[in-house]
Amino acid sequence: MGKSNWRSFEEARAFVHNLQLKDGKEWIIWARSENKPNDIPTYPDSAYKNQGWISLGDWLGTGTVAHKNRTYRSFEKARAFVHNLQIKNKNEWAEWSKTEAKPEDIPADPRQIYKDKGWNGWGDWLGTGAVAAFNRAYRSFEEARIFVHSP
Repeated sequence: MGKSNWRSFEEARAFVHNLQLKDGKEWIIWARSENKPNDIPTYPDSAYKNQGWISLGDWLGTGTVAHKNRTYRSFEKARAFVHNLQIKNKNEWAEWSKTEAKPEDIPADPRQIYKDKGWNGWGDWLGTGAVAAFNRAYRSFEEARIFVHSP
């Protein structure tokens, strides 16, 4: 079915909102099912590209914004916020970041968002100062031997 036979963007989006689908996965399952009317496109991002399309979250009515399209606090401000939480390790962070307490402008996976913007490991992010073993600087073998043999 071509563009001329589709419902208007506003009508189609209102119809889809009533379905109460939660995410893109549910959308694809529904869109490929026999329940989808012929005048609702399977790929609304293409069909309504210049006719009101904003995002999948807008289309479904969830308000969800893709991680790549979100605006986050600067690394410095986000890290300062996180330091005040006194979270001790990556596991505690993972649990906390799933809660309602996490502001939308603090990423759940800061490694990806701040990769080239100051990210220097979990110890730096959390303020614990811990350094992963693979990132630690060790003495050379000769220096370590001298240290061990010294009184």
